[in-house]
Amino acid sequence: MTTTNRYTKTNETLYPGESMKVSAENGAGGNTRSNEVLRSEDVIFSYSQEKNSRRDQAGIGPLDFTLRQGEITALIGASGCGKSTTLKLLAGILRPKSGHVWYAGTDIACSLETKRAKLRRTKFAFVFQDYMLIDSLTVAENVTLPMSLDKKLYDMNVMRRALAYVGLDEGLANAHVSALSGGQRQRVAIARALMMRADVLFADEPTGNLDPKARDETLSAIDAAMKSGLKTCLLVTHDPQVAARADRVFFMRDGRIDKEFLAMSAADVEALLLGK
Repeated sequence: MTTTNRYTKTNETLYPGESMKVSAENGAGGNTRSNEVLRSEDVIFSYSQEKNSRRDQAGIGPLDFTLRQGEITALIGASGCGKSTTLKLLAGILRPKSGHVWYAGTDIACSLETKRAKLRRTKFAFVFQDYMLIDSLTVAENVTLPMSLDKKLYDMNVMRRALAYVGLDEGLANAHVSALSGGQRQRVAIARALMMRADVLFADEPTGNLDPKARDETLSAIDAAMKSGLKTCLLVTHDPQVAARADRVFFMRDGRIDKEFLAMSAADVEALLLGK
């Protein structure tokens, strides 16, 4: 991806002195290659597991999915095929009926909810279509929120660098996020991922509410984050222009991964989605 001049161009982590390399022990789990950050094995999910679910779909899986070091992976498919549910399974928001989700040598599918919740505060970051920010807080307070919740000290200079890395002026630090545009809000969420030293960014339709200019700025911010400490990103989208910016593209149909591609053009993604 190409970043604009407003983004800090760097291949160094946000925190000085930290290595950008991933070791085997930080990989997905047993019998894994060191470039695997997170991996699912034979994951099956039934919508009947959800409380008050009215969905009568067959469910998800078996799902075998790998997120690799240094890659942005796009997950595409028709509405209702299970993309967002797959993201929630990989992120530990939902627990599968069976199967494994490996991260850092641990099967998080079997972990207690308290441990999975801690992962979502410390190692997994999220960008959703509806922004997932707290409007009553400032930009700085939203970026540092995970550390505040865990009562951890943080460096405001690092916070300012995180904003710069995603193309936001540090003068916005004291502004309330309710005053920001949609694209700026998404970049605040990406800056938060950098600030908390997340390994994985889960982005569910992050550009769905944005115009083309804001969409491209958000994607450039994700790219900048990948160069500055983030290990991997799962990008759920229905937009061919967004999927075309990914390193790998998975096409989902009826709750299963139907096809996998290396980088695709927007035209090829659109043809795939249209069934051509």
